[in-house]
Amino acid sequence: MAVILRTTGNVVYTDYGRQCPVPFKTSETREVEEIFCGLPPGIEPFLWSAGSEYFRRGSCSPSRQAEAIFTLGHYLFYGDPSKDILALGFGYEAEREWVIEHILIDENTTTNKAKSWSQRASRCVPVMLDSTETLRLRSSVVALKSFLFTAPTRNDAMQLETIIDQVCDELLIRTLGPLAEQ
Repeated sequence: MAVILRTTGNVVYTDYGRQCPVPFKTSETREVEEIFCGLPPGIEPFLWSAGSEYFRRGSCSPSRQAEAIFTLGHYLFYGDPSKDILALGFGYEAEREWVIEHILIDENTTTNKAKSWSQRASRCVPVMLDSTETLRLRSSVVALKSFLFTAPTRNDAMQLETIIDQVCDELLIRTLGPLAEQ
């Protein structure tokens, strides 16, 4: 068994004279490890963090649209346990695409942010909870949560939270059955 003698920069020197590189952890890596209690397989912390930022802002310029779509897709694939954002991993490609389409807007075309916010959020609200597919409800919850970060007023955010709670309750009932109502 090798004993560590000293550390210089990102290199550890052992008693066998070998140099062992020490992996450098970025702030994004540390953030992801904290949120997920370790690194999930395949996650790219930089992409996940960038996607998280686009999710929070809900907008991007035309020159950043490809980056926003790619990183937001990565973020939604793994979800975000710290914000109760459900993972839309394998098998949820259409749902991820739908969420991305409904939360990203072009910053240059937004004239009245409050009106735009209201219109975009309303497109994500299921009209009939009982007739909407479970997968679409799950996608709606993810998309609606992104709007909480950009709500123009506290009242808008509170109304949106009420809608999210209703959709989550419906999802819970569908998942657990009638026992969840009690």
